[in-house]
Amino acid sequence: MNVSRILIFAFAAFVAMFSSAQSLFELSKSASAGNPEAQYQLAIKCLYGEGLPQDSVKAFKYFHLSAEQKYAPAMKALGNAYRDGDGVEQDWKQSTAFFEKAAEGGDVQAMMEAALNYGNLQNPDWSSSKAKEWYQKAAEAGNDEAKVILAKYNLRDYGNTNNKKLGFQQLKDYAAQGNTFAMYELGEAYYAGHYVEKDRMEAAKWYRKAAEAGNAKAMNAMAYCYDNGKGVPMDAEQVRYWYVRSAEAGNITGQYKAGRCFQKGIGGEVDLDQAMKWYFEGAEQNSALCIMKIGEAYLTGKGLEKNVAKGISFLRRAAQLGNGRAFTILGDCCSEGIGLKQDKDEALRMYTEAYEHGDRAGGEALARMLEDRYQEFQKRKERGEEIKFKYIDPTSIWHDIVRWQDEDSTQKLKPNPLTGSYETEEDLTY
Repeated sequence: MNVSRILIFAFAAFVAMFSSAQSLFELSKSASAGNPEAQYQLAIKCLYGEGLPQDSVKAFKYFHLSAEQKYAPAMKALGNAYRDGDGVEQDWKQSTAFFEKAAEGGDVQAMMEAALNYGNLQNPDWSSSKAKEWYQKAAEAGNDEAKVILAKYNLRDYGNTNNKKLGFQQLKDYAAQGNTFAMYELGEAYYAGHYVEKDRMEAAKWYRKAAEAGNAKAMNAMAYCYDNGKGVPMDAEQVRYWYVRSAEAGNITGQYKAGRCFQKGIGGEVDLDQAMKWYFEGAEQNSALCIMKIGEAYLTGKGLEKNVAKGISFLRRAAQLGNGRAFTILGDCCSEGIGLKQDKDEALRMYTEAYEHGDRAGGEALARMLEDRYQEFQKRKERGEEIKFKYIDPTSIWHDIVRWQDEDSTQKLKPNPLTGSYETEEDLTY
């Protein structure tokens, strides 16, 4: 490349940088003058570190200034912040209040968020009736998902056969009108045999209709069907195809599964760059599984340049979100002194957390460590030494591990507090 071309590129980069700084200055000036949209945009830049240092607390401050002027997007942002504890202490009551303020101004998505808050069992003000009220309002405003949720309320009215028939007919009617949520729910009904005779081929037909119309959950369902030969022949290429489609649509389960396909060579060649791309996409949406996979890649140097400190950091973040496998890997690090101080007691604590979050590998490590401690316990007892720890019998742990091989262990798991889903390394939820 000649010198003149280098100078041209350098000048273009300088102009772009100057233009960006000037835009940021104008935005800050407008926000300081009280413009609610500018305050909201500045908050977004602080929240995601776009041209400014990432700062959730400062983002919350600008969202609040904007919301005081009844700017609906800022009210919804505050609802999210209070619900997730992002930049402020978690407060379900405040979260719901801001969603309701935005909803009262006609914001349909805020209606859905208010309904979801009232329907979340982690919310101390949980209320099925209030959730239904907001779903009703969203449905009246034309929200397809709300219509389907209300149909499912009828389906679950176990004391009223007529309501169950009405709910299923509503799903069929909505599906005929092109409602992808209804198509997906019909697939679910036929797959599991809920409200209708089980029919996996019929389920796959409805999943496909919803998936081809853009429903990401249905795309995951199609991938799962092809992966397990449920209603369609097993086809690894189709597994990868549908998970990638789901990932491209922004679905976090799809992003994790697409990453796994590229990492394991499912449905095509191994491509670790693509795998990491999708794991990072999922991590941006707080998928504990994706965050755990990034931590594992940094720790091993497989897929990313080896960086043990970064690996530990990502694994801790995944563990905070309730990922059992992250606790197991951290336990291994404590046990072997990899990136952390070697500490058998801390390893035991990590394995216990892994077991309590339903991770089989962590459970096995915990049981073996307890068995080793029992041998130590016996030897010291024979020597007449003082015993400073209480022995825990691992038998029940081994029983759980065997049982988990045949059962879905999600009843033992804690949900990811940011996504609300139950995630395990063997996660089959779509």
